[in-house]
Amino acid sequence: MSKRNSNVNKPTKKAADLGPEGVSLINEKRLFSLLPYFFSNPQKLIPELVQNAQRAGATKMSIKYDEKKSTLTVKDNGAGCKDWKSLIVLADSDWEREEIEDENPAGWGLYFLYSLASSVEITSLFGTVVMDCAFLKDVEHVKDHITVLRGKGRRGLELKAHLLPDVQLDSSAVKQDLAYFPLQVTLNGKKVKREKFCKGSSPLLKGKYQGNRYSISSRDPGFYTDDNDFQRQLSVCWYGYPIKPNHPYYDQACIDVRNGSPLTPVLPYRESVKLDEKLTRLREHLREHAIKTCLGGLGDRTLETRELRELSKLLAGIAPQEALDRAERFVVDTENPLDQEDYWDPGIESMVVEKKSPAVIEILPDIDFPGLDADDMVAVGLDCMLVMGKSSVPGWLKVQQRPYRIETVPVMEKKVDGWIDRRFVQAKILRDGKEIEAAFGNEDTIVFSTYSALYDLERHIFNRWFYYDDGDTYDTQWYEFERTFDRQIHDIRGFLPRAETISSLGEVLGKDLQGVTAIHIRKDKLELVGSKGTEVVELG
Repeated sequence: MSKRNSNVNKPTKKAADLGPEGVSLINEKRLFSLLPYFFSNPQKLIPELVQNAQRAGATKMSIKYDEKKSTLTVKDNGAGCKDWKSLIVLADSDWEREEIEDENPAGWGLYFLYSLASSVEITSLFGTVVMDCAFLKDVEHVKDHITVLRGKGRRGLELKAHLLPDVQLDSSAVKQDLAYFPLQVTLNGKKVKREKFCKGSSPLLKGKYQGNRYSISSRDPGFYTDDNDFQRQLSVCWYGYPIKPNHPYYDQACIDVRNGSPLTPVLPYRESVKLDEKLTRLREHLREHAIKTCLGGLGDRTLETRELRELSKLLAGIAPQEALDRAERFVVDTENPLDQEDYWDPGIESMVVEKKSPAVIEILPDIDFPGLDADDMVAVGLDCMLVMGKSSVPGWLKVQQRPYRIETVPVMEKKVDGWIDRRFVQAKILRDGKEIEAAFGNEDTIVFSTYSALYDLERHIFNRWFYYDDGDTYDTQWYEFERTFDRQIHDIRGFLPRAETISSLGEVLGKDLQGVTAIHIRKDKLELVGSKGTEVVELG
């Protein structure tokens, strides 16, 4: 048996056997020596001190930071402190019961300061106490590091600290975190401008939860249905102390807590809120509010299709089926999967469907050509409209299909070798028996009625099967594809394409024909017409 497990079967000692005072649950000496490593961001120190002043009922607070001298001086007009000992007891405080129940103070705020300072002097109702912060590493002799001056006390609290040499406070960063406290704060003689915490533009939801104001702009269904997503996106102002998540849209969902304890900030530094039943109850409240708002908006005849689409998309992601069925209108997105002309814009169109006329018509071609399937091809000249996201729609919304028949009568077929071997089929294309101009196909088989339609199809094929985001630029890839495709068209037509014709002629003449707009043959000479005039070339 290893040394680690050698005592597994031995009787465990009872707490009474370990000494007259039982078991010590904290290695006090080690804990206090490690405290300085608990505080990673010095910029959070001042908000902690302001929060203490707020709890003490202060209406004004003055903060002065001298970077050159590394000193910090703080004064407030709060109720003050009667017993200096409460200032050095970790995880303890003399706050009123209401503050403790609502705000759940951790009792770590001043230890944040002690960990960043070499010495601290505090004056309040008890008089003045001076602390050498080296006591953190010498807790067994803490009294040797504290001097109590029984002078005249003062209402409120005044604090003077000499910060450690490597501690730097960024005044601009600190200012942002002080703007939400309900007291007037001056920083180095300048008033900190107070701001509203929930001030997002065009919120979807505005209201109060347990007496606390919230403003929500998020249209993300996950925010309303998943506790983890909700926690990652929610910003909380906890009695003036901002808790902002590391999320790009942190300002789209916020609650300004001034009453009670509707959430559970993670102690001791309140940099996030806890995943618990309180968080779930708030999320569910907002989900119900969002469902109600979406249903109301879909019944609003003044809203545009874009706004109705956003409400429909959100409702589909957060509402049970019975709520979806109550919608008076609903927006569905439609697409033409055959149209790939614009790589960057898939061409999605939105359609508003009324509850009183709930049918949506899908149009799709039934292709009669071996080796080609409408589900895996592109086309020009053919209609196609499919409804997207058909699974999350009101029960009253019905999708009906209207197919049409595409038949082909081949006129010419030729296989052309190249970078990609292709089969080109020129054919008479009939839609429900009527001849149309069209072209369709995939990366290796193309059916076309006219060469004009074939050239129009070229960009669709490139976008669907040959452009790669992680390759060269779009224009570079398109240039190479177009040259190959045009050469293949030349092979089936029997003549050079325009660009290659001009290039070949320029090589024969030893001239750059870029910019030439017309070429005239006059017996024994050529006239090259361009923007700079006409150049005559003698022929032998």
